[in-house]
Parts: sequence; C-alpha cells; structure tokens
Amino acid sequence: MPGLPPLSPKERRAIGEAWWFWARPGQRWEPGPEFITDFECGRGFGKDYLVSQTICQQAALDPGRWGGYAIVVGPDPTQVKRDCLFGPSGIFPAAERAAKSGNGPGIVDRNLVDRWLRFEAPRGGGATGGLTVYWAASSDPKSVHGANVGLVWWDEFGVSYHRRYDEQGNNAWRALLPAVRLGADPKIIITQTPSRAPEVRALQADAERPECPRCRAEALARGPYVGAPLQEPWRLPRSPQRRLHPSLDTRTTEPVRECPACGSRVVARVRTVFGATTDNPSLAARARDDAARELEGGTSAARLRFAPRGEADAGGEGALIRHEHVLEVTAEPPHARPGGPIPDLHMRALDEFGADEVIVFVDPAVTASESSDETGLVAACMRRAIHVGREVRQVVGLTDASVRPDEVVGGPPSAVWAPRAYWQAVLWGARRIVVEVNQGGEEVLSAVRDLCDRPPSEAECLARLRGEHPAAGDAQLGALVRRLAASARGVAVEAVRRRAPKPARAEWYGRTASLGQQAVLCVEWQGGARHWQTCVGQATGYEPPRADAPASARRDRKDRWDALCAAAQVLLGVRETSRGEVEDAPGQGWMGQVSKAALR
Repeated sequence: MPGLPPLSPKERRAIGEAWWFWARPGQRWEPGPEFITDFECGRGFGKDYLVSQTICQQAALDPGRWGGYAIVVGPDPTQVKRDCLFGPSGIFPAAERAAKSGNGPGIVDRNLVDRWLRFEAPRGGGATGGLTVYWAASSDPKSVHGANVGLVWWDEFGVSYHRRYDEQGNNAWRALLPAVRLGADPKIIITQTPSRAPEVRALQADAERPECPRCRAEALARGPYVGAPLQEPWRLPRSPQRRLHPSLDTRTTEPVRECPACGSRVVARVRTVFGATTDNPSLAARARDDAARELEGGTSAARLRFAPRGEADAGGEGALIRHEHVLEVTAEPPHARPGGPIPDLHMRALDEFGADEVIVFVDPAVTASESSDETGLVAACMRRAIHVGREVRQVVGLTDASVRPDEVVGGPPSAVWAPRAYWQAVLWGARRIVVEVNQGGEEVLSAVRDLCDRPPSEAECLARLRGEHPAAGDAQLGALVRRLAASARGVAVEAVRRRAPKPARAEWYGRTASLGQQAVLCVEWQGGARHWQTCVGQATGYEPPRADAPASARRDRKDRWDALCAAAQVLLGVRETSRGEVEDAPGQGWMGQVSKAALR
C-alpha cells in the first residue's frame, strides 16, 4: 500500500500462513476461564483446521503451559489419522506450513506405531523440550490409560464410542478426564457436528445452564435430588448467545455469569461456540448454497447440521423419537489367525447377540434426479432382550445400505438398489426381502426377483469375495464362500403397502424405542455409531412440517429412517391401516400384533 514499507518474501509467507491473522471470529481459540471449549459447528465450518492450527501455532509455541504434553482423541484410529493428523486439516500439514512460514515449530520426531509426535522446542534445543502429542481413540478406552496431559483435542465427540467400557466400567471420556492435570490451567477442546446424543446434551447444559456451586450445596444439604437429569434447580437460566461479529452467525455462550438466586459469580465448566457452515468463505459456493437452502426450511434438523443453536436443537421432552432411546448393540469381531480362514463377521455378530429372524427392507425411489428421494435400504433382525428388568422383543438395525440419487448413473434406481439389497440378504442370511410398493407398484419387484431366481454359484461368490479380500487366498475364503452360496438360495421377495403418515410412524417408533424395542448394531468393522449417524439423525430430527411452510420445506426426506421403521413394523407384526394409523390388534394396547400375512 502507498506510504507503507514493502514486506519481504519471508514476511509475506509469515502473514499468508498466520492463523492469528486470518482466522474468522470464533475460529481463533483463546483459553478462557472455562475448562472445556466445545466447538459445535456446522459441516464445513473449519473445526479441524481451527484446532490443528491452534496446536501448531499456539500450543506448540508454549509447551510449558501444557506441561509439555497433549493428546488427540477421536471415535476410532482411522478417523483420527484421516481427519486430525494426515488429512488436509490435520496436524502434520499444519505443522509443515507453520514451520516453513516461521509461525511455529516443526515436527522433529514421530512414532506412528506408539502413536505420538513431538514438536521442535520453540526456543531451540532440537527434539527435547517441545510439545509431545499423543493420539488415541474412544473405540478403545484403554488407549487413553496412562496419559498425563495438559491439553486435549477431542474430535467428533457426538459420535464417539461413549457406550464402550474398559474393565473398570469407564468409557474413554471418563477414563481421560482425570489425566488432564498438567500445567497450571489444563484445557480440553472439543470439535463436533452436534447431535442429540445425551453426552452432547450434557455438555450443552453445562455451557448454557451452568451449575451454581452455592445453590447446589444448599439444595443438597436439604436432601438428595430426585428430579430429572439436567433439570436441577441450581442451574442458571439459559445463557444468551453472543454474536462474535455482526456479519456472521457464529455465536458463543457466556462463561462467566451471575447467579440470579444468590448473586454469586458462576464460571461455566464449558463454553460452546456455535458456528454456521455459511460463515466459511473458503467453502465451494455450491456447498454454501446447499446449506442455505436446507436452512430456509427452518427445521431444527437442518440447523443441527449447518447452523446449530445448542439446546434449542437438542430435542427436548416433546420429541417424538429421542436419541438415547435408540439403543446401541455391540458385537466383538472374531479373532482372525494370520493365514487362517476369513472370519464370517455377519454370522458371528448375529450369533453373539442372539438374532432370530433377519429381513432386508427397501423403500425404493423411482427416479434419480437431484431432487429425488433416497432409496432406504436396511437389514434388520429380531431378538429377545432384557430391558429394565423385563424381556422385550427387540428389533436391531444391522446395516444401512441406502442408495443416494447420485449413485444412480444411466439407468433406473432398481439397477443399483436391487443388487445391493440381494447382497445384503446374502451377507446377513436373510430369508426375506420386503419391498414397499407404494410408488411404482409391483414392477419395482422384478429386478430383485430376477436376482433371487438366479442365485450365484460358489464360483461367483468366490469371485466377488476376491475383490473384497484381495490379500486372501481361495482356501481362506472357502468356508465363507460356501455359507454365502447357501444363504443365496431360497431368498423370497415380498411386497408391502404402507398407509400411515410419517407423524404416526414417528410416534409409534418413538414409543416402542422408549420401551427398549428399537436398537442398532454398532460394530467397528462398519464404522460403529458413525454408520447410523444419518439414519438415527433423521429419526430424532423429525418435525411435522408447518402448514405455512413452502412446498420445498414441507417435503421431509427421512428415507433411511423410514426403511428402518418399516423393517421394525414387519418384524414386530404391526400394520398400517387405510385410516392412516398404526393399528393395534383388539385388546392388545397401543401397539398390536397381527400376522405377517397381513403385511403382504
């Protein structure tokens, strides 16, 4: 600029990569009085980039503040390496840029087997004296044992394995908290696309309605609290959300407030930053336009994904389907011997949690344009389970293999979903593929019926498995091939018509889920709870459309969850009547049992 001295090439590089200079309001983390900073931001906001830059350009420059040690935790090892370490928003690329531009120290040592890296000491001295960063995964609670750190980055907290426990009964979150103790003021940074998981709602409550220690002590002195969780009378009213810039939708809760009851100063344990996808100018214009279009519908489900508002989107007591009621079932993978037979993961999982009947349900789309619905495609089974001390008939969603419109190229959607549905039936040993024929009529059945009439031979099954297990020999695949070829024979195709509207279905599903009759299978070889994030999110985020909403907003695309709901109706023997209700058999209460023949 005229009148200002020119920048040297080194200075230009430093400014070009200076996160402290370029970060948007809300993206630059400044440690405050709170213990946990929770970034609940829309998809594409730049959460991972934010923290990786913070670690490389801020934490690594002052390792003594954190006792010299930090840890990164994510849902599973693959996600941690992809998103937090080696991906475009990860620590390794950020450290390389920081070192080249002079904004931070570089990484001078690493051990990928033992899961640690070490930054160069900021004031010289080589590898000694720099910040050491470990990484771990919530899928293995033991991986955080023995840690002793001053700074934590926990990525995708909402879909972490909070229901996987170690021998002491702790999940990774509870096992890690006592280890955050180095330095004078250790901190935790959480990044997540928010969900309705109870663990996320607990964080939101601590940020928006923190506890007053004085009121809590006085209340508990009068006797134990027996009310609902997160509704304790010593919590403050909901915090206002302060905009961090008038041109942005990024907001923060207030970490320091005054208790209206006793007047004492209250420091919240958690501060939450809510960031909108549309606030990121670095995103492709199409991605920002898509997010804006979703937000125009005004639903909390859209805001949850693109412009979260915390407890306002958390699905309170009035929600038709609550996240915590959809139970998570786990199964341990069989131990594979090197050079031994390839394990049959699907049958082993079914045997471990006691599955009875298995079906595949398809809610087919009949078009494949940009505005088309997805084809909901799920495998599910029935089992007997104990819930709150009583035996229930429980439906377990096994896998979500739904088909997006963009997966259909140059042909009818059935050319994609029919082979996928048939192969899922073969993998899970299902005897029935049930197809909804509300749209398209009986003709949508022909593609999958043709496949069932020509079951694959053992040679064809072997050819497919070779592609999925390229390192395995034919002898290792032999037992699995024979089982799949046997499962492929005798698969029947059935049609069903559904008449109830989505509000009635959602109410039925929510009520049965609250009774312990709905669950999903979360196994590591399918991605754990992340596998069901979209499907369960569609269920818990269902909102009956407003009468005054535009047509585009009134169209509620819930195809994945609707297929899971339909599979549950088939397995539990529930019918939808011509009156648009989910009907009970006489004298059987709200949810009635009818013969499966009534569904055909």
